[in-house]
Amino acid sequence: MASLTDPNPPASPGGIGASIRRIDGPLKVTGGARYASDMAVSHPAYAYFHTSAIALGQVTDIDEREARSLPGVLEIMTWKNTAGEFATIKTFGEGGLASTSIMPLQSADVRHDGEIIAVVLAESYEIARDASNRLKVSYLERRPTATFGD
Repeated sequence: MASLTDPNPPASPGGIGASIRRIDGPLKVTGGARYASDMAVSHPAYAYFHTSAIALGQVTDIDEREARSLPGVLEIMTWKNTAGEFATIKTFGEGGLASTSIMPLQSADVRHDGEIIAVVLAESYEIARDASNRLKVSYLERRPTATFGD
């Protein structure tokens, strides 16, 4: 069996474009296949990621009061209430599935622009987005390194 690092994996019979029978094919092309998004769920929660406005530094405070006052907001997750709650996973280089070792919401540190610093859960997507926009975030910003020479 070929490994991911084998530079000469064995050729598959028929190669690219070869016809293969898919047992789910007829259902998919006729519209009869059911997908996860087709399943009805009663009272789903919707999430909206609030991302950092800085590229490097630390979140010093997140004022959640206005966001939490909106009807329909279920929870606001930040490093304050989730740190240590998620299991660490292995990266690709360690034989796992993660593409990065940075786990969101595990500390107040901001390591890149757009890093997830809060997740708002609400009864609708619109409420979650509105609540996220009402979060007031304070930062201790540091100068990011833009080149290898810095």
